[in-house]
Amino acid sequence: YTGMPEKRVYLLEVRLDMAPAKVTLNKKTLKKTIDKKLITPAKGAWRYDNANKALWINIDTDVGTVEIS
Repeated sequence: YTGMPEKRVYLLEVRLDMAPAKVTLNKKTLKKTIDKKLITPAKGAWRYDNANKALWINIDTDVGTVEIS
């Protein structure tokens, strides 16, 4: 359609009982942050919300593989 973006992004919310030790994207370790503004595909970061038991990762649609450990 007219004006369709070339890429889309997804904000993933993954429910976990505890923060993961590591999150990787295409075998590259993402940085842990507490700043919501850094949760963008370009920043390569993730955030865990302990109060809601939720992991937040923002990725491009053509991302490849995300691993949580």
